[in-house]
Amino acid sequence: MLCAFACNQQPSCHALDYDSASERCRLFEGDLTTGSIVSSTSATSIVGIVELFPSLFVKTHNQSCETCQDSRYEICSATTNTCQCRSNSYWDGSICALQLFTNDTCSQIDSCRKDQNLTCVTDSLALPSTCPVSISANQTLASFTGLSANSYSNYTLTFTAISSPRTTLGFAAAANNNNGWFLDNVSVRELGGSNNTQLVTNGDFSGNLTSWTLLCSMSCSTPSTQGNSLVILTGCPSGSIAPCYYAECKSPTYVYLMQSLATTMGTIYNLSFSIAPSSSNSDNLFVFIV
Repeated sequence: MLCAFACNQQPSCHALDYDSASERCRLFEGDLTTGSIVSSTSATSIVGIVELFPSLFVKTHNQSCETCQDSRYEICSATTNTCQCRSNSYWDGSICALQLFTNDTCSQIDSCRKDQNLTCVTDSLALPSTCPVSISANQTLASFTGLSANSYSNYTLTFTAISSPRTTLGFAAAANNNNGWFLDNVSVRELGGSNNTQLVTNGDFSGNLTSWTLLCSMSCSTPSTQGNSLVILTGCPSGSIAPCYYAECKSPTYVYLMQSLATTMGTIYNLSFSIAPSSSNSDNLFVFIV
């Protein structure tokens, strides 16, 4: 059928209808995830859809650009030089699904139509609320001690999201009075994917602790370190631009700074941040996800 052929030639076509009586062919960008088929009284009307299966993407997604040169479903990303989903579609973990419209049910930050400035708003994952926070060994991304005082060290880590639609990122610090830890420039982005959206809100702390949750600051074992974890405008590490976050809590107790991020379980993300102890006597800082 020429109508089906025309749809196949257009990567943006996901559905069609053809009326043999009028020889009218209509192509549609949407599919059954973004719309529905309405019954027709015409006996000459035919509807067709393009079905997507994970097997269509196994050999191409996140692979080198040569693998998708002739692909109808993915294109070469100039940013990553790998095969990624076409515009108005997103990687849902198995296929390049069509992005959704207003009031559609969504679960990922990139699952809504960017060209219409839509954002997926999901229910927040409940953050830990008791002290100390229970963190298993496989939830700890990195631990730091003995770094150069008052001079930022910049780190980039990768982690795999352990839940959908959200994962909690946290920083835990233990330190003596006046020997705390500085934190700044927190960023999380999907690794190697078509979605380059910044997932951290207020990662430079220019909005004080907006979007962050501070926990256990008043539970530190030494009273002089209670309530001393906050965003400061002066006294940040040498050469840096204020503000920054400063944390101290007498060991063995920790103070926790956390933020809930929109993630897809199993997807790999890049986490970057800057940290510095205020003294060589500063105790320990570790990064975790829950």
